[in-house]
Amino acid sequence: AGILQFYLGKEFCYHHYVSCSDTDVQLKSKVTRSSIPFGLPLKDFANADDRNGDQIKKWTSWAKKYLRPLGETTAHGDENVDVLYLADALSFSEFLNILLRDSLLAIGSFTFVALYMQVHTRSWFLAGMGMLQVIMPFPIAYCFYKIGVEAFFGLS
Repeated sequence: AGILQFYLGKEFCYHHYVSCSDTDVQLKSKVTRSSIPFGLPLKDFANADDRNGDQIKKWTSWAKKYLRPLGETTAHGDENVDVLYLADALSFSEFLNILLRDSLLAIGSFTFVALYMQVHTRSWFLAGMGMLQVIMPFPIAYCFYKIGVEAFFGLS
């Protein structure tokens, strides 16, 4: 039952049929969990240490080509299916995509606010100085964090 609880999640139940013996069990669950392990060495390599960098590059390109579209298809096609990656290569690549998307949103917001201020004040100088006031606290706050918090509390 322990392995079934792992694969079927916390909410699984046994349904005994009246006509069946006590050993016949039907399992039902709204949640299922699967794990597909991948390992080294890949095909055409002697062992995990044989050209390890080449194996990682080969696996990463394969994963980006076949596994990422699987997650994107289920994310947009079926709202009841979630695909979670536990691979470092895919996680880092996904992290970079999120970072890029969020950076573009921040730049777009900054640009919109600057243009909005310019339209209302009719002055590029005032809009620029207003945006400078928004930006200037960031390096100062970073210095306070590096000097104050890390130095006195040992945080890294």
